[in-house]
Amino acid sequence: MLVLAVTLGSHGARGEECQTILQVAEEANLNSLIAALNAAGLNVPIQDTDSSFTVMAPTDAAFDSLLEDLDMTFAELAANETLLSTVLGYHALPPNLPENLAGPVPTLTGQDLFVNFTGKVVGENVTIEAGPVPACLAQIYVIDAVLVPENFTCTPLADVALAENLTLFLEVVNQTDFSEVNVSPLRTVFAPTNEAIANFLSEYNVTLTGENEDLGFLAQVLAYHSVETFILPDGWGEFETINGQQLPVNFSDGTVGDNVNIISGQQIACLSQLFVIDGVLIPNDTACPSIYDFAKESGFDVLVELVDAAGLAPFLSNIVNRFSVFAPSDAAFADLLPYGITTEVLKQNTTLLSEILKYHIVPGYLPPGVLGEFETMFGEKLSLNLPGRKVEKDVNITLSANVCTSKVNAIDAVLTPSGLTCPSVAQLAETLGLEDLVQALNATDLIAPLSAPNIISTVFAPTNEAFNTTLTELGLTFDDLLANTTRLTEILSYHVIGRILPPTADDKFETLDGIELAVDLPEKKVGDNVNITTEEPVQACLSQVYVIDAVLIPPQETCDTVIQVAETAGFTSLVTAVDTAGLRPSLSDPTAELTVFAPTNEAFNTTLTELGLTFDDLLANTTRLTEILSYHVIGRILPPTADDKFETLDGIELAVDLPEKKVGDNVNITAEEPVQACLSQVYVIDAVLIPRGQQDSGNSKLLFSLKGLVISSWVQIGLLIFGLRI
Repeated sequence: MLVLAVTLGSHGARGEECQTILQVAEEANLNSLIAALNAAGLNVPIQDTDSSFTVMAPTDAAFDSLLEDLDMTFAELAANETLLSTVLGYHALPPNLPENLAGPVPTLTGQDLFVNFTGKVVGENVTIEAGPVPACLAQIYVIDAVLVPENFTCTPLADVALAENLTLFLEVVNQTDFSEVNVSPLRTVFAPTNEAIANFLSEYNVTLTGENEDLGFLAQVLAYHSVETFILPDGWGEFETINGQQLPVNFSDGTVGDNVNIISGQQIACLSQLFVIDGVLIPNDTACPSIYDFAKESGFDVLVELVDAAGLAPFLSNIVNRFSVFAPSDAAFADLLPYGITTEVLKQNTTLLSEILKYHIVPGYLPPGVLGEFETMFGEKLSLNLPGRKVEKDVNITLSANVCTSKVNAIDAVLTPSGLTCPSVAQLAETLGLEDLVQALNATDLIAPLSAPNIISTVFAPTNEAFNTTLTELGLTFDDLLANTTRLTEILSYHVIGRILPPTADDKFETLDGIELAVDLPEKKVGDNVNITTEEPVQACLSQVYVIDAVLIPPQETCDTVIQVAETAGFTSLVTAVDTAGLRPSLSDPTAELTVFAPTNEAFNTTLTELGLTFDDLLANTTRLTEILSYHVIGRILPPTADDKFETLDGIELAVDLPEKKVGDNVNITAEEPVQACLSQVYVIDAVLIPRGQQDSGNSKLLFSLKGLVISSWVQIGLLIFGLRI
């Protein structure tokens, strides 16, 4: 009788260079098959160069047809593990089948499949489209339909053991919480008879009453009976068991371990197999270490120190507790040092530390083929790709070890969950009553990162009074501040340093906007003599918050002023008019916060023609010229929703409707967005705005020469501009 071979143990042989089943499937674009194998936990054998079997590989179109026939989605198929495992197992046959074969062949499910290679048919008229394609020790045939066995169900290992009356074996399984016996695919289990287990319990004076020491020993022994692969039943070799030790298997003479006899043949259990044996297999080393002991002995010094501080050492010292632990190396913790996260910082908040460490622990033993999201002891799920040696997206697994009945995977970064129960910076600001700061954050994109509990930062938080005082000194209202989100973001970013500062910090540190900020924590000073009012920082998860008595204003970086924007845009008429009126110094101030409506050269020509004036006429009367230019400037930043009348710098109200892109008497704003000019904004318009009382076209020259509001001097305008700034 032909039997399926998934691995050849120590007798596997292959060429120096070969493609695995996965690589062949990828080249053939068998994406649905690959996804199905991953969902069933079979992604490890298809990447193993020692995997040796014949695969009937359905095309993507074949899977689509099956899903239509079953009236289900691929996600629903993937979620039905029993159905998926049975269907996939029905596509796996023994290796090295003769090319002229025509007859029944056993599959991994234990059911026979009719194969006719000469007629290129398999099953009930399913066509073989291509093959055989070599894949190391395996062969692949591409077929045009998914093979469906007559029986969709399969028998779990526990049910097979019960049918063999292995009740004591099942009791040991239940007492040690060895759930993998039921669910893990491609497993070979050697199950001792009731008599063998009874003799073992008596000889070793072990009870099943739940004593930790006895159960730990039992779990270690039981793990030595389970191999994470489907062993070739007519071969021999040494195979790694769940506890990491090698188990000798020799089906030729019917023995396993130290001359323990296999007394019943292969029993198929879904995609696994069970053999009944007449003795208990005793591993060479039954004094298995706990996870805690393993970490101490394996150089995870920082992790051990933090486990001690969090009070988790007793928990991880109990070998009955079975986990998959993702253990950051000392180098991974060292990578946090540039952000100021030292062991002392972590140990200051043991609740936070415990939550972070529990995020590295998944209950139960996870075999190497695991792919998906698994709930941690913290309660938040962790994304795992063990075949790809990845945790989350970019954390690498550098080493894996079976530790007693648990698993330890060394990783190169510290994992931080997003759902830490400690307050974020934004939540802490609310708790401290810093309403103005919270409102300002909500007006910018900074609210998102500062609401995340796992951000690492030092934040200097102004009080409400600090906002009032600073804004009064600048001649601004809080609404003025909120209206200019670009500048507001710069200001708030200047309050955040992307690391934890030690209490001895006395230096300049780069803030989130890239500008250095002077900090002297021993003297409780920050910036330009701003006081830190709290004795100690307030902890916000992985951040720390210092309350301060003024808003920190970052120095303005190089930027284009209003006059520079006009020059760059080629608005020569406007620039000439500004220079003639003597307004260049004021419109060159990078700290002024103005909304400016800038007429194009064509706008000047059109308006002057309508008024019967020449450009020289306009320039000749500098008083009237100043009034007209001042009518184009509002001494504040307008929000994009502005639709009202606003006072201009010459004291006359100007109608502005930014949503409709209109200003004054139906003058069009021609640019989609304002041009940023340092702290000011410039809107391009298609006509010159004429203040009311200067629009009588019949007497334009006379009016232009004699009428209008007279501003005593441009000094008044300059003072107004300079007073409205940050």
